[in-house]
Amino acid sequence: MKDEKKTKKQLINELVELRQRITELEALEAERKWAEWALGERVKELTCLYAVNRNMQEGLPIDELCRGVIEHLVPAMQFPEITVPVIELEDSRFAHERYTEKLSYGLHAEIRVGGEARGHLWVYYAEDRPFLIPEEQNLLNAIAEAFGLWLERKKAEEALKEYSQLAEETVAELRDAQEQLIRKERLALLGQLAGGVGHELRNPLGVISNAVYYLQTALPDADETTKEYLEVISSEVRNSAKIVSGLLDLSRTRPAEREEIAVSDLVTQVLERHPPPQKVKVTTKIAPNLPPVFVDPRQIGQVLVNLVTNAYQAMPEGGRLTINAQGEKDQVYLSITDTGCGISKENTKMLFEPLFTTKVRGIGLGLAVSKNLVEVNGESIEVESQEGRGSTFTLILPTKEAQA
Repeated sequence: MKDEKKTKKQLINELVELRQRITELEALEAERKWAEWALGERVKELTCLYAVNRNMQEGLPIDELCRGVIEHLVPAMQFPEITVPVIELEDSRFAHERYTEKLSYGLHAEIRVGGEARGHLWVYYAEDRPFLIPEEQNLLNAIAEAFGLWLERKKAEEALKEYSQLAEETVAELRDAQEQLIRKERLALLGQLAGGVGHELRNPLGVISNAVYYLQTALPDADETTKEYLEVISSEVRNSAKIVSGLLDLSRTRPAEREEIAVSDLVTQVLERHPPPQKVKVTTKIAPNLPPVFVDPRQIGQVLVNLVTNAYQAMPEGGRLTINAQGEKDQVYLSITDTGCGISKENTKMLFEPLFTTKVRGIGLGLAVSKNLVEVNGESIEVESQEGRGSTFTLILPTKEAQA
């Protein structure tokens, strides 16, 4: 009987111990489930942070980045199905589609750039549910901090880009100024030399020209060979006189005496004095109601003569010369286009340099003089060319309104 009672007591003790063990196991299971759930929440948060950081590294525009942050925040919260993220940056707001003005309570983190508040990050729940604090608050703080650093970096990059562009523009301006200075110094030296040589050559050429004229007059019955040689001498004297005139023009560019003149009158005068060769067809396209240009007619006329003559010479087998004039604001764009041999890129850079030429005859003064004359009139000359297809020289001329 005693043994039987003892056995019951042992059973009771064993049952108590078993109950305690079961309780311990249930507690451990609850802890495991809680740890597993908490781990899952941390994984969602880390996944969100990783995705947000990746978007920031991709250099997305700010509106795309904000939409991406909202998209990544939703699954990172405890109740994704009712999560409503909102980002406010200065005057812009980016909100989830579930957002309404009625939502009032939520987690908040301030977005700061350089110590100054630049925006806010909110997360609301569309229903009355508790937030996980501090975990979800820490997530928002981390995203807001990353957002602030991204904005600060973006601002620095934009400033650096602006400074770099400004530096490039400054270097380009300095390079242009240096080239202009070198060109002017070169022109000044060349002008002094050209002026002296021009004056020294003009008198002998005049004497030779007079002598040829006298011989042609005094020997009307000379044989054909003599007449031919006298004509050759006369032609070469005229060419030499033309070169001397170019040298003098280069050395003494006078101030422009501006007046209003119609572009059509300038073009007509040039074409009448220098008609095209037989195989060259000339087309003029002058816009109606084109305002008159405010230039020195003699100087710009000389420029047009140089450009038209060059165009003729570029088409020895014939072609088409197009003169086009269009107005834009207070300027007139007058272009001379030929279908000749064109100019290589290497030579295009040197076109307006004195003494540069690709012609067999000539010493390369025409375009240098033309550029000087256009600049004296306050505007510029541009060139576009393709080898084998032709060239276009464009004069940018002012109107009187541009000088007001």
